[in-house]
This record gives sequence, structure tokens and C-alpha cells, in this order.
Amino acid sequence: MFSPYNVVHILKHCNFSNGHVHVAVDLACEQARRGYNVVFASAGGTYVRLLESSGVHHTSLSHSKARIPQDLFTLRRLISRRSPVVLHAHMMTSAVLGYMATRLFGGAIVTTVHNSFDRHSMLMRLGDRVVAVSEAEEKLLLAKNYNPERLSVVLNGPIGSPRVRAAPAEPLDLPHPCIISVSGLHERKRVQDVIKAFSTITNEFPKWSLVIVGAGPDEMLLKQYVSDISLTKRVVFTGPLQNAMNALRQADIFISLSEAEPFGLNVVEARESGCAIIVSKVGGMPEIVDYGRSGVIVPARDVGAAALALRDLLSSASNLSYWRNAAKRDLGRFEIKRMAEDYEAVYSKALSCRYKVS
Repeated sequence: MFSPYNVVHILKHCNFSNGHVHVAVDLACEQARRGYNVVFASAGGTYVRLLESSGVHHTSLSHSKARIPQDLFTLRRLISRRSPVVLHAHMMTSAVLGYMATRLFGGAIVTTVHNSFDRHSMLMRLGDRVVAVSEAEEKLLLAKNYNPERLSVVLNGPIGSPRVRAAPAEPLDLPHPCIISVSGLHERKRVQDVIKAFSTITNEFPKWSLVIVGAGPDEMLLKQYVSDISLTKRVVFTGPLQNAMNALRQADIFISLSEAEPFGLNVVEARESGCAIIVSKVGGMPEIVDYGRSGVIVPARDVGAAALALRDLLSSASNLSYWRNAAKRDLGRFEIKRMAEDYEAVYSKALSCRYKVS
């Protein structure tokens, strides 16, 4: 059996505020800590310094159609120096590059499906092993005719993240008490539903504020909506934060009403921070809150149900305390060490399949 300690993670970039990047950076750093020979191939970004300081070599990969030959040459060089090697692709373009490189030059390819809702995500089936990030995602991929013999489930593990330890603690003084939402500001995240649900209960709970952490194409639309409903003094936009944990630890309630979410890293981080949790019933979200034991689950696109959940928490100190304590229980399965161990098993299967080792 080959030892799966030569790994090349392939991504378009390594900038913060992208969930799949956060997962890949965490995994690469933990693998280097465990003695793996790890390369991170991307166009660069925020986390290059962290990767290098953690023992992960960063090499440039353009992901440009015009530079596919150069990118393949780079991957060929990496494979020849580290054979046998696992190329771990985290998005669609990376999967195509990784597949071409392994078929031309050797090695195995593992793909992690972070964005199954993307219509191009079918390209992720190119992996010798394909990873779903939740059991719900596994069912979804099987329904899309992914090969069950090549499919594994590995939950993301942000607890113990080197990103959080290394990130600057942006100075924040959030209003208290507050509800927080941490996400990209775009349609899929349904942040406007969060604002609508909060607006429904503002008159009943005048001391409470809503904090929106993140950036995205809908930022100005959301701010305009808040202004239109006269809540500018009650809704705070912080912009993106490299270390959202600082904000989460100041909050009382975390809410995410996304309409599609394979996993939801920020939900785990909110649980670790001790927020009471409200999430929509989509993708891997119910799993992250233990199917309702560690957080409140509401139907997606149901603003009334979300408002009712908020009202139940805000109107009862004991109820709020119960759910904050429940969120912090049994978080071990979300640790970065467990994620790295699970991926080691996936890599072994990928190499065994590729090289027909029994």
C-alpha cells in the first residue's frame, strides 16, 4: 500500500472569505503538521504566508484557459518529484486540471464537492475518490448518479483552525445583546430573509441589534433595504472579517437562513463560540446542529418561522441559555484532526484504486 503523504491541493486562489479555501488551508496546514509533504497550488492570496509558515509549499497555478499547458507542466513537475502523489481538487476548474495531470503523468485525484448547487459541479465526479462534506450531500450526489463505489463523506473540521489562530483580531465592539449572521452577501445566503425576520420582532425587543458580517454583490441592496425599513440604528454591517470568531464570541444568537448549504463552516464556529443557533433546513445544516439537539431548525425561505424562532429565544432568558449551552456540546467531530484522519483514509483508497493495490 502506498503511503498517502504526498499531497497537492489545487485551488483557484487562497483568499479568505471563501469556505472551500478555508477548508483546504486548514487541511493542508494540519497535514504538514502531521509530516505530510504538502503543496498548495493556486494563484495566491491571503493565506500564502500562513501556508508557508506551516510547512506547506505554495506554488503558482494560474487556472487560466490560456495557460493550461503551463499549469499542466507545473503539475507534472510536482508529480514527478513526489510520486506517488494525491492531487486534491477543491473546485471545478481544479478538478479538470487535476484529472488531466493524473492521467498524463500519474498519481490519483481526490475531489471535494463544496458547491453541489453549482451547475458545473458535475465535473467533480472526475475524482478517483469524490468527497461529500455531509451525509445530506452524499444523498444528493447519489441522486445525481455519482458512483457510490467512489464516494466518501468527510465532514469539514474548522475547530482548531490555524487560520483563526493566525488571523488578526480586528477591534470590534458589537452592540449587546445581538443576533449575528456571518456569510457572503449574495442571493443564496438569503440575508434579506434574516433582516426581514429581525424586523418583525424589533418593536417587541428594542434592546436587541442585528449584526451582519460579510461582503458580496448584494451588500448595497441590503443596506438600502435596511434604510428603507428604518432599521439603520438596529442593523450593523461590519464588512468581511478575517477572524469572525471575535465577533461570534460577542454575539448571543447566530442565524443562517441560506437556501443551499452543503455544510456551513460558520455554523460550527458559532457553536464553538457559544451562540444559540438558528439554521434553515437545507443541505448539511441539520447535521451540524445534530438534527435539532444543538440548534433550532426552520424551513428555508420561511421568514415567519425564523421570526418565531427568534422570538422564542429573545423572550425567555432560560430558553436562550439552554440553546447556548446545547450549541457547545459534542463538538469533537468538527475538529481539524479528525478531518485530516478521514482524508488520509480517502487518499489511501484513491491511490489503491488508481494503482490497483490490494
